[in-house]
Amino acid sequence: MVYGFTLTDKYLIAAAQRCVVYSHDPLRPGKKADLDIGLNWEVKCHPESSLLLVATWDAAGKVGLWDFENGTHIQDFIGGGMAHHVAFLNKSQYASSSTYGGEIFLWQREKQEPTHTLQGHRGRINRLESKESMLFSASEDGTVRIWNTTSGECIQVLEGHPEDTSILTFSPDGSLLRVGDGHGQVRIWDWKNGKMKAERQTEARHTTLYVNTNNGNLLTGGIDGTIKTWTQDGELVHSFIAHEVPVRGLARVGQFLVTIGTSDGRIKLWDWQSRKWLVDLQGSIGFIRNYAAGHGKLAILSDGEPRGARNVQVWDLDLIEQFASRHVDSAL
Repeated sequence: MVYGFTLTDKYLIAAAQRCVVYSHDPLRPGKKADLDIGLNWEVKCHPESSLLLVATWDAAGKVGLWDFENGTHIQDFIGGGMAHHVAFLNKSQYASSSTYGGEIFLWQREKQEPTHTLQGHRGRINRLESKESMLFSASEDGTVRIWNTTSGECIQVLEGHPEDTSILTFSPDGSLLRVGDGHGQVRIWDWKNGKMKAERQTEARHTTLYVNTNNGNLLTGGIDGTIKTWTQDGELVHSFIAHEVPVRGLARVGQFLVTIGTSDGRIKLWDWQSRKWLVDLQGSIGFIRNYAAGHGKLAILSDGEPRGARNVQVWDLDLIEQFASRHVDSAL
């Protein structure tokens, strides 16, 4: 089982009990590092460096900090009970971790004690995300709290969410926060003034199923196989059925849309303007477990043989766009 699956500008990182780092450089492909990070709840990559943060399956609350490029363990942060979720604080080398009991700890590299302990949640934390100097935490107590990471102060509490709320994503300009739950319900907030702008049913049940488009709209992929387009304020623009199974992921490539299925094993290319299916990227590849898109690449994790094995494929998005372009005329 793979818990973390992330693309950086140079590497693909697949993390379970071990973390395997692959170079996707076409001139020097291959395994870069293999880290024994141990059983864990969550793995997060730093957005601008080779640092890796690991919420270790450890009763003492150990959070590991690694450098995945050179394969070294840097240090552990310990305290407060088992850590379930972790996040780097924006683009800095500060980190955060949350416990099952609802406490959040802020950590600074090379220090053993937390710089702040954030208290206020009355249940397990389901998600941590950072933005600017703020940390956002979604809890089973039905609230999303917004914290100033410099002072440790809670500056906003967004209430009225289900206990399984675990999706936190932002609009392109960062002014709106989308809060989603395991039933596909999403609430859109102006997080700075604490006012909810919209509440909608999307059928999207995972963070990776929220994709911002170039023209400022929001795409969601649902468990019912439907792709929906919304304005950032939550008004439905249009929808269409892309798969007969739950959608695993979405990626925009120029004028085209890539939709990634699950049990159908299909990766479909669509003309976005007409919303017409053009072609499959290839034949069915088996049950699709995870995907990652970014830095000009698309990586797919699917079931392989023998049973329990996993296949990883990495595609160049520019080549996908060229491939889709050749099929536009035949679809019209």
